Amino acid sequence: MTVHLSLLTSHPVTNYLYASNHKANHCGPHAINRSSIRLPAISRWQEEVAKQAIKHALKALKKRHLVEEGAHAPAYIALSRPIISQGSEWKGKAEKLEVELQQCYKAQSRLSEQLVVEAAESRTLKAFLQEKETAMAELEKELTQTRLDVSLWFGLQG
Repeated sequence: MTVHLSLLTSHPVTNYLYASNHKANHCGPHAINRSSIRLPAISRWQEEVAKQAIKHALKALKKRHLVEEGAHAPAYIALSRPIISQGSEWKGKAEKLEVELQQCYKAQSRLSEQLVVEAAESRTLKAFLQEKETAMAELEKELTQTRLDVSLWFGLQG
């Protein structure tokens, strides 16, 4: 009796035989073809029993997961109680920090205004300084010209 190729993937014995032979003979002339493996056909009753066993195992896993989740519930409740009792303390701290934050905003605003004023003063002083430097350059130029004129006048006199 020949087993259909699609059943080979679901049959554990076939998968084991195929895997062990495939590893040993994965290449060469003696490689085993999956379609050449012949096993007795699985009866519908055996297939149904296997499906029921799988369903039962899945249900057991789900139940175990729920039990494990439930085991953590008392710890979760115990940890959440102090948090609830600390709520008013945290609220007070939050209000205090909010007041402090508002004070920081006000101080930052004052500093920002002061920076704007000082920057404007700095620009004004810079313009004033440039005017004075220009005036000094003109005076130096005028002084040089006057010295030259005086030296020429005394040169002609002598």
